[in-house]
Amino acid sequence: MKKLLLILILFVGCEEEEAKMRGQWHTTNPGIDITLSLSQAGTVVTGTGNDGDFTVTGSCNYPNVSLGFSTGVDLVATFIDDRTVQGKLNGGKYSNQSVTFERD
Repeated sequence: MKKLLLILILFVGCEEEEAKMRGQWHTTNPGIDITLSLSQAGTVVTGTGNDGDFTVTGSCNYPNVSLGFSTGVDLVATFIDDRTVQGKLNGGKYSNQSVTFERD
């Protein structure tokens, strides 16, 4: 019984962490206007950006986030709290551009 309870606690703990990227996100950097609407199943993240202008695919292995946009831009970021990720944009007009996303 103790083993079953421990396994259940571990499973519930992992489930809560796995959906960290779900929801609406926006950039806080002046001159960078990106909004994301994301879903998450396990570690797989999918969604759209800027009201459907592009698609988003990637992963969230908390606290690490790696997303690719269909525009050819990639985001590699890390959670700094439950509502904020900070990282770098690369591709297109971005070259190692620092960026912060906040959950709406």
